[in-house]
Amino acid sequence: VGTFAGMDATLDYDGNLEKFGAVFGPVLSYAAALGIDVSFENCQMEGWMATGQRDSLCNLAGTYQLRSMMVDAVGGAENLLWIPDPSHGLAQGDGVQGVLRALLMETPSRIRALHIKDTDNNNPEALHVRAMRGGFAPPASQRAHEWDVYGGRPTLIGFGGGGDMDWTEYLRGGATLLARGDGSYKPVIVENEDVWSKQTGNPAATWQANHAAHLNLAPLCYPLTDQGYQFNHTQRQVLQTPSVSEGMLLKTHASVVRAYAGK
Repeated sequence: VGTFAGMDATLDYDGNLEKFGAVFGPVLSYAAALGIDVSFENCQMEGWMATGQRDSLCNLAGTYQLRSMMVDAVGGAENLLWIPDPSHGLAQGDGVQGVLRALLMETPSRIRALHIKDTDNNNPEALHVRAMRGGFAPPASQRAHEWDVYGGRPTLIGFGGGGDMDWTEYLRGGATLLARGDGSYKPVIVENEDVWSKQTGNPAATWQANHAAHLNLAPLCYPLTDQGYQFNHTQRQVLQTPSVSEGMLLKTHASVVRAYAGK
């Protein structure tokens, strides 16, 4: 199950970590009893604060340091997993090597999948460009559009020029984290928020971008066959439906409600 931690604008980091433990501790325990993992992406969710700041972090999982603290906040729950997305590190000014270092610091057993999404930071309004020019420019009082936050433009590999990520190095480094030990690999997921496709609202353009990304990734992810680079369908896993205890579900729901209410 994939979800989102968020942040409470009225609390500092310590307060948010405590609240995360109170809310997600019961959820993770319930999920573990069913054999279910709970995954968080490293998106910084900038601009999602209820107070409306454009360049505010609004996800505890947005930085490596906070992710390690999240694990501690829920007692090291083994079913708390991550879905790293390199575009978020690039948008925060980490650079390709910084993104790779952060990826290789992750615990392999906590990696659920890798996201394929790029960003074009060669933009005079991008966060790292503004920082290098002597400090952040004051944000406008109103966003120009939905994506008007740090200034980096979401892109996809192989479409409209792509972005700043070195995908060969990223996937080469990520291969050790994705290996399951039985010859199969965890998923690599294309997430399309691309300025040239999804953001146009045109379904055909969105399909084109997804197809272009798939073709560009094929030599990096698939074996070479008589039909070109193809996914090995023997690795496809069948989804299993866990049995759900109504009593356990109600107990978990009550625990989460109490945590939100501060009781």
